[in-house]
Amino acid sequence: PVLRVLFEDGYDNWKMNPNKNRQLISERNTISNHLQQNIETKVKNILWLRPDSIGDNVLAASMLPYIREKHKDAKITVLCQEHIAELYQACPFADNIISFNRKHALANPQYKAEVINRIQALKPELLLNSVYSRDPLADALAIGCEAQECIALEGNLSNITTELRDKY
Repeated sequence: PVLRVLFEDGYDNWKMNPNKNRQLISERNTISNHLQQNIETKVKNILWLRPDSIGDNVLAASMLPYIREKHKDAKITVLCQEHIAELYQACPFADNIISFNRKHALANPQYKAEVINRIQALKPELLLNSVYSRDPLADALAIGCEAQECIALEGNLSNITTELRDKY
């Protein structure tokens, strides 16, 4: 369970707040306490970042009922690739879907900026990026959303360099 940190102590590979100017919290108890004290009561908008492919999204969507249970009154917006949006349209736990063309976002900085503007308009209090193999595009979207709290896995180096991963 990738988002286990939201529900129980014991998962230590999460990083909070990937923006450089924000606090980095990486100890298990600190994350759990921080979430319980600071996120539970004020979250109205959650951005669920899933910029990866269909199989990963099918598996990750199974976490949404638990997020909904934890944040009953929050609006959950999913950010995913265009060809995956249909999966979340049928999901009762996704209130809104923002889809994008990954190839276009990688090739066209103006298009990527437009996607970031759309997610900034949501004013999410919480961003959840449960992708284990993070990549520069996903990190750019996560940082660009300007959420008050960002949670992402430190992950592996399959799609990102150590320098970029550690920067965010």
